[in-house]
Amino acid sequence: MRRSLPAIGLVALLLVSAVAPAAMAQVNSSSDYTQGARLEADVTKDVHQLSWDSPLTYEADDGTQATLPGTLNDSANNTFEFQASDLDAAALGEFPRKSDESNNSASGLDASEWTANGATVSDTEPAAGVEAIGVSASAAGDSATYSNFSVGSDEPNRYLQLVLDVNSLGSGAEVQVRVVDSDGDYKTARINGSASLDEDVIATGTGEGYVYQRQLGEMATNTAGDGTFDNIESVEIHFVGGTGDVTLTALNVEKMSTWSFGERKVDTDDDDDLETETVTEHKTTGTIAIDDLSTFSDALDEGSIHGLTMPVKFRTADLGTSDVSVNFTAADGYPSFSDRVNLYYRLELPSAYDLSYSNAELVAETELPSNRYLAVETAEGVSDTEFGDISTWSDSTSMFDNEGDEVSLDTTIQPGQKIAVHAKYLVTGDERDAIESAGVVGGPMGDSGGGVNIPIIGGIIAALGGIWGRIKGLI
Repeated sequence: MRRSLPAIGLVALLLVSAVAPAAMAQVNSSSDYTQGARLEADVTKDVHQLSWDSPLTYEADDGTQATLPGTLNDSANNTFEFQASDLDAAALGEFPRKSDESNNSASGLDASEWTANGATVSDTEPAAGVEAIGVSASAAGDSATYSNFSVGSDEPNRYLQLVLDVNSLGSGAEVQVRVVDSDGDYKTARINGSASLDEDVIATGTGEGYVYQRQLGEMATNTAGDGTFDNIESVEIHFVGGTGDVTLTALNVEKMSTWSFGERKVDTDDDDDLETETVTEHKTTGTIAIDDLSTFSDALDEGSIHGLTMPVKFRTADLGTSDVSVNFTAADGYPSFSDRVNLYYRLELPSAYDLSYSNAELVAETELPSNRYLAVETAEGVSDTEFGDISTWSDSTSMFDNEGDEVSLDTTIQPGQKIAVHAKYLVTGDERDAIESAGVVGGPMGDSGGGVNIPIIGGIIAALGGIWGRIKGLI
């Protein structure tokens, strides 16, 4: 009898282990029989450091790096959008370069180094931390000059490089950016609302994010001196025929190569195949869309983009086990099927100061024939409520009427708000095996209409039988 007490204790321990809640089952999200869902949204990050390894990295509210729990929506090309004038990179303000390193503080983006001739030149920031100058005119004929540099060699090989916003442009006005040599000869790039997009035209109206890069040797020379363009000594901004207001976030006339603002996929030859094109100019207002953030010039890739937008999918396949639950019940009354599967998910758009969203939508694919679906429902604002305790379900079953269709379940998505999705449908035994990837199925017992998870109870009974057999040998 002395051995009976320890044995009884062991029986109790093993019984408790057998009937304790099982670990959450994994769900094979790649199975054709696993009904999933996803939140889709255009995500805008206040700041994206180009040195970050992943475009999904963002700055959390505590200042640490965090990762969006989703995947890029790569169903379309050129998924990254940004304003060129919201790019913060030291290279954009490194004109002029001084040979004397101890006196290399000069910058064409420093308003104090400009000479105003009627125009107003001021320091500004189109986005936090983005260095820029604003140049505006209150009357036709106003101008401003930057002359704190000189270029005495390879003048035709240099580029006029500009990134700017056109904030206003008076009727009949033309803004001219002139690169002027020592005796007055000059090259001109123009902003003109009536012009076509010729090589010497920066923009044809107001807007943000214009990029202009043109080799000086390819630009016509306006003769005001000896007609030979050499020894560059100034950059001038002239307001001809009216008023205007521009913001410059990049200025250079020294470089002999262009900046790359990334690569995009476009059909350049009308053959329906996409070719890779490097973005060096952007003469229409609005964002630049590129395919790969790693394709910026080396000179820019240590910088940051303010307001980077990209499409992201937050899929049920990306969820952790605490936000997924699955169970099976016998498919009584359905002779062609062995089980009713209940899948529960909890999804949300992460909330952070650095993140904003647009076009958010909860969508799902109709994975199976419509007669398989017994219920598909959603519930907003569920927090961490157990799936079985949610009572605010909204039924969407009737929308799953055509296999292969995509269904919109909700368009009122708010960041930080958790949304539950429940799908109940019929499967065969083989399909159930495909849905289960490993382990004993956990989660709510039974479906939303009640019931008991027979496979779990059967497994527990079988386990207890094996335990009793081992215990008898100890008593």
